[in-house]
Amino acid sequence: MGMKQYPTKTAGKLWRLDIKINGKVYTRRGFATRQEALRAEAKLRDEIDRGMNPRDQYQTLATFLIYWVKNLERFRDEHTPQNGQQVRIRQHVNNINAVIGATKIKDLKKQHVLELREFYAEKHAARTRKQMEIILKAALNDGVAENFLPYNPIAQVKAPKIARHQVKKVQALTPEQQIELLSASKAYSDKLNDPRWHMMISILIETGVRKGELCALQWKHIDFEDRCIYVGQSIDWSYGETKGRIKSTKTEAGERTVYLDDQFCGQLKTYLTWFKEKCLQIGRAQSPDDFVLFSDDFCAVNKTTPQSRWNTIAKKAGLKNFGMHALRHTFASNMIHTGIKPVLLSSQLGHSKITTTYDIYGTLFEELAANEVREARSEWKSIRAASHDNLL
Repeated sequence: MGMKQYPTKTAGKLWRLDIKINGKVYTRRGFATRQEALRAEAKLRDEIDRGMNPRDQYQTLATFLIYWVKNLERFRDEHTPQNGQQVRIRQHVNNINAVIGATKIKDLKKQHVLELREFYAEKHAARTRKQMEIILKAALNDGVAENFLPYNPIAQVKAPKIARHQVKKVQALTPEQQIELLSASKAYSDKLNDPRWHMMISILIETGVRKGELCALQWKHIDFEDRCIYVGQSIDWSYGETKGRIKSTKTEAGERTVYLDDQFCGQLKTYLTWFKEKCLQIGRAQSPDDFVLFSDDFCAVNKTTPQSRWNTIAKKAGLKNFGMHALRHTFASNMIHTGIKPVLLSSQLGHSKITTTYDIYGTLFEELAANEVREARSEWKSIRAASHDNLL
């Protein structure tokens, strides 16, 4: 065991290190000088003293990321991502591995991240590419925290900023389209003698909640006295379309209070009266734990039910190429055009950072600001013109 030189065909003589620690032999080669080999030995001993496995950094990135995804509970403890999030994480990991997964972790550098960006530049949206890098860096940080890796080789690589022109413009319904949609949903529900689907559309437009949050909404979450809805849970359908389970909201900030007006509170009370009558018809007592949007057996709706009803109603309203999530954007657009402060809108939407709100709705804020500036300039010119006339 020790250090010795060995000949190579192209690089002359290089140094090799063979060291036995705790009964295991570790070999490192390719050092230009004996001093480099000595430094490598010191680093190796330090890693082992800190409980690290020196072999881990010699594995490929793909090997580590696959292990990381399968063992998220170990790495993340009580912060383990929920099933839906884990599916998205696996998709990002698969995309990463397809491009740079064969790279050994010890060789991973900024250039590999840039290669990843370039490869997906035309294939994925800017936000998706940014999330891919965030997950890669998080996985390597977890490896360091659990002593799998000595350090994160791309810790200093900053995720790309998303330029305004790269942000996909949100789909929001115009006031005229909203009226058409609500009229169509009312007519559809009246025809079926079932107000659930008109209420589904109304809640989405009035509150901006996500589909999963709407489907998890229970009557105990609605406070008629304070005129608000508490959003604190969602539905996870990852176990099957008919096997929805209650889960926490998308982020911690997703737990929020959404404020209502008197008119919509009245609409909810009318709907609650219908719901109570429906319960009485089958000899069932209404419970605060009942779902606001419910299936025919009074359980949480199946995953495909809201989408199916939306497709029908949207078609009747003449809306093409609009997804149900557009109603969340519509709520935000309505609030922005009434002059709501960005920080308040962010809290109503359940965004974890106000920058997320700006990233998504920045164009709408800018349009509103531009109109306000134009109106201010016109008013100023009117005042100036009047003052000039008084001088004549």
